[in-house]
Amino acid sequence: MDIQDEGTGNSCRFDANAFDAGASLTINGNDNKIEIGPAIDARAPKITIEGDGNTIRLGADRVATATPADIPTRPFLLHHSERAPVIDILGDRNTIISGGPVQLYDSTIQIVGDANAMRIGSWVRAHLRIDFQTNDGTFAIGDQTTAVALQASLHEPRQLRIGEDCQISADIYITVSDTHPIIDLTTGERINEAGDVIVGDHVWLGFKSTVLKGCTIGNGSTVGTCGVVTGDLPENCVAVGNPARVVRENVTWAREFTQTGECTKHD
Repeated sequence: MDIQDEGTGNSCRFDANAFDAGASLTINGNDNKIEIGPAIDARAPKITIEGDGNTIRLGADRVATATPADIPTRPFLLHHSERAPVIDILGDRNTIISGGPVQLYDSTIQIVGDANAMRIGSWVRAHLRIDFQTNDGTFAIGDQTTAVALQASLHEPRQLRIGEDCQISADIYITVSDTHPIIDLTTGERINEAGDVIVGDHVWLGFKSTVLKGCTIGNGSTVGTCGVVTGDLPENCVAVGNPARVVRENVTWAREFTQTGECTKHD
């Protein structure tokens, strides 16, 4: 691994078996901490930090090496991607933390700002595009969630949280704001305030669906292909359309066809 450290007080700890040739770390700052352990499949990540007091801790916890029994055995689509993740931080006191086993394929994490936090759960398999352009933003993705292709934007200091065991399809976009202000010309006031986005546990976001600012999606629900979520959705429903409307209630979904008789309500 190629390491360039242009600062003081930086701490770098790596598991030698976690990287392929071509991995790199560039630091221009002080008191940054980077620890990457054996429980992450990151291949040859490229990490750049410009700032002070940032923390990256990926796959460093001691966890069982065996895959949990309730994780599907079907080969994950992203196994076909060989591109390593890229992590760029421009700012101070930001954190990117994952404890247990994680697979990040062709992912890009960009943080421009201070005191932002990113949390990745255990047994997450994902292709992510996460863009922080703010201070004090939070992005979290829960245990055993999969994402074929997720783009998330945090341009204001809000929270974007995705629960456990979610199924995120391809070309999914989630944002906590409109990325630009809209101004009422009469009052001079902004009329499109940002809002937290909360996606519950065991939620399925269908192909090319979008979740906009201020939305909450209840546990066990499904958003259909090209659905645009603009408001709150209850638990255990199916919602489709633009804007997404509930078309079925008291339902849930399963990853495998063999699990249809095993489904229960997600409270």
